Amino acid sequence: MRTTVAVLCILFSATIATAQVQLTPQSTTIPPGGGTLTVDCVLINPTANQVPFYLWNTIVDPYGTRHMMWGPVYMMATPYMNVTVQFSYQIPGVAPSGTYTFETKVAVPAVSPPLVFSDSFVFLK
Repeated sequence: MRTTVAVLCILFSATIATAQVQLTPQSTTIPPGGGTLTVDCVLINPTANQVPFYLWNTIVDPYGTRHMMWGPVYMMATPYMNVTVQFSYQIPGVAPSGTYTFETKVAVPAVSPPLVFSDSFVFLK
């Protein structure tokens, strides 16, 4: 039984190893007075399997502090899914000037250890 489970986990892991998350910001500069950060997020499941996953977005400020912006949210990737989701966040004028990092992570908990895919980009304020 353990061998069967281990083999199934390895096969499942291999089938989703090419899952992707791709971020495309509409702009990478926020004016000093604040503005909107808009990001297109493409989620791809290139397999014939349904894959459960969690998705979340964070922003790391110039001081290195991580801010959870959305999620984690539980979702189900349908077979051969290729979907674009758009996220928009207001960056206030009082936010410090400097370099920020926006990151999206996708975690697939059905395997052990969970597989994590991510993409990120830098923006300035």
